[in-house]
Formats: sequence, structure tokens, C-alpha cells
Amino acid sequence: MSLNYRQRHRLRLVKAGLRRSDPLLCAMFGMFGRLYKGEGMPAWEQVPTSPDRGRIAARGAAVLAAMAAVFSAVLTAALVAVTAMRRPPRHPPAPMPERAPHGREAGEPQGPPGHG
Repeated sequence: MSLNYRQRHRLRLVKAGLRRSDPLLCAMFGMFGRLYKGEGMPAWEQVPTSPDRGRIAARGAAVLAAMAAVFSAVLTAALVAVTAMRRPPRHPPAPMPERAPHGREAGEPQGPPGHG
């Protein structure tokens, strides 16, 4: 397995932290590494190659997009339902009071000008 510098550095940091926190576990890992040094890794434990990783990532992105679409539709439907239930029933608007023309009282009969 070939690792770049950054990955090797991170592994060294993990190893140093493990040595400080649990020296017995670190010793057991060291013994395991020495016992199985020449052994190959089982196929089911190996990390997929880069083309496989791309396909896996694309499939994961497609599933995530589908889940987001379903979630959005369900959330919108729930919001519409809750809004419809909480809205009070609509009543016709109340009639507006009658406004009298300028200079007359409301309710006064309208006659020809000058007779009032």
C-alpha cells in the first residue's frame, strides 16, 4: 500500500497518540503487524480502486439527491396541510357603511339640488 506524505504523517500522529494513551494496545498492534507482515490483505478488506470509488460516490450522490427531492416534497405537502388547517374560515367582507355626499348627513334622502 502506498501512501502520500500527508497520509503517512497522519498515521504517525495517530501512532504517537496511541502510544501515549494506551501502551498495551499499541504493543498488541505492533505484535500483530510483525506476525502478519508478509500476508496479503483479504479482498473483502481492501479499499476500492479509484474508478470504483468514483462510481460509489456518484451512486451515493444520486441517492442523496433523490432523498432530498422526496424530503422536499413531503415537507412542502406537510406545510400546505398545516397552513390549510390553521387558516380561519373565510367570511364575506362586512358591508361598508354608506358615505354621504359632501354637505349631507348619512341616511338623508337625496333630492334635487337646492331642496334640502
